[in-house]
Amino acid sequence: MIIDAHTHVYENGSHGGVEQLITQMKEAEIEKSIVIALPNVCSNIWLLSQCEQNIGTLYGMVFPNFSLETWEKDLINLFSHKCCVGMKIHPRIQNIELDDQRVERAFEIAEQYGMPVEVDIFPWGERLNSPSLKPFALHPITQKFPNIKIIIAHCGAPHILETMLLAKSNKNIYIDLSFFLKYFEGFSFIQDLEPLCKKIGYERFVYGSDFPYINLNQYIVIVQNMFEDITNKNFEMLTYLNTKEIFKI
Repeated sequence: MIIDAHTHVYENGSHGGVEQLITQMKEAEIEKSIVIALPNVCSNIWLLSQCEQNIGTLYGMVFPNFSLETWEKDLINLFSHKCCVGMKIHPRIQNIELDDQRVERAFEIAEQYGMPVEVDIFPWGERLNSPSLKPFALHPITQKFPNIKIIIAHCGAPHILETMLLAKSNKNIYIDLSFFLKYFEGFSFIQDLEPLCKKIGYERFVYGSDFPYINLNQYIVIVQNMFEDITNKNFEMLTYLNTKEIFKI
């Protein structure tokens, strides 16, 4: 059994839609997927409606819409939905820094509702030099909210050694494997991933793909090849058990 903890679907159907995701899930024998809402990808409300239509298969991760005056109330309402399992903070796309008071308030609400939080710090584009796009930028808020399970998307790439040190210092940090192994295919530092898992512990990692940017079947094969020498127990933690526990699904 496999749970994909990192997928997206486009509301306008321009890139990857719900039907395409479910088709690829069946082909790759993925039981459940967590689908993440983001600005210009899909709205929170639409995503949760799609999850409700595919209950038990798709689960929603929502983002706080900081551009709205009602964002706090809206976030509380979203967390109350039966298909919502977490919150996404994406500093680059949301044009916000991790030390912003609104981010701290969003974490407070997430803690109140027992929601895990995923943070994407992948550096790219106009905000390449943002101070929030490095693993250590997460340390203050991770320390402030030790009861929140915080997932770093894409292994915190390209700063995976900093990600390791952050996780070693904070027991509530988890690491998402999505996108990283495909995007950096052929680079030598992806070989650091397996020893990193051993150093931190396989119980701190979750499998994800980053559909539709990554084909589900192709990515699970890449991950299987990367971890072909580990025990079945550790592989099950990576691909199923950890995600099931973190998101309570």
